[in-house]
Amino acid sequence: MRYSNQIQVDHIGDEGQKRISDSHILVVGLGGLGSIALQYLVGAGFGTISICDHDTLELKNLHRQTIYREDQLGQPKATAAYQAMHALNSAVTIQPLPYKFAEDLVPENTTQIIDCTDNKETKIWLDSVCNERRIPLVSAGVGVFNAQIYNVMPGQTTRLPDIIGKAMNPSSHVVVGPVCGIVGSTQALIAIANAVGILLPYNMLNINALSFDIQRLTI
Repeated sequence: MRYSNQIQVDHIGDEGQKRISDSHILVVGLGGLGSIALQYLVGAGFGTISICDHDTLELKNLHRQTIYREDQLGQPKATAAYQAMHALNSAVTIQPLPYKFAEDLVPENTTQIIDCTDNKETKIWLDSVCNERRIPLVSAGVGVFNAQIYNVMPGQTTRLPDIIGKAMNPSSHVVVGPVCGIVGSTQALIAIANAVGILLPYNMLNINALSFDIQRLTI
C-alpha cells in the first residue's frame, strides 16, 4: 500500500490518512518554497491540491526549484509543476492555476492554504482569506540563510500582519537553495500536522540555516 509507512505513524494511522485524503490544499507560489512543499504534499496523498502561480520557469530558478527540469524552461510554473507531480502520484487530483493570485481562485472546499509567495501584500491578503474562511494558513518567507514560518490557525487573535518580519518580505530574491528545501518541507510537515489534528507546540519558527538555529515561538 502506497501510504503504509505513513499510516504506521502513531499520530496518523488510518483515520489520519483519511483526513489527509479528504483535504483540499491550495499552494500559492510555486517557486523555491512552493515547489519543495508541493512534492511532500503530493507524496503524503492529500486528495486535491490546487497550485497557483502566474510566472514562467527560468533557468535562474533551477538552483532552488528542484522539481523542474531544463526542458520545461519557458512553461508556466503551474503547468510544469502539474506534470512533475502527476508523475509522482497520479492518485492526487492536482488543479493548476497559472494566474496571478486573486481571492476568487480559492476553491470553496479549501481546507488549508500554503503561502509560498515572496511579497508582503499577497501574504496579508492570504491571511485575510484564511481568517474569513476559518482555515489554517501556513506561511513562510526566506532571505539568504534566514527564514520565518508561521502557522496561523482559525480564531487566532494574532494574525500575520501583526508578526510579519523582514525574512517574510526580503528586499531581493537572493537565497541559498537548500534553505528553501528546509523551509518548504517544514511547511508540508505542518500542513500534515494540521490535517490530522496534531496540536503543534509553536505557531512560529525563526530559522538561521547557517548556524542551524531554530527558535520556536507561541504567539
